[in-house]
Amino acid sequence: MLAEKQQELNNVVLKYGLRSKEALYISQELDIMINQVMKEKALT
Repeated sequence: MLAEKQQELNNVVLKYGLRSKEALYISQELDIMINQVMKEKALT
């Protein structure tokens, strides 16, 4: 599932031609959100 989300992000980056710096920022933000969700799921 997480790999699918990463692939979706990659597709968006390719589609819209975001500059690599912007794409990297978005990827980092996504990683942070995923980590938060995983921590919350681990606690329950």
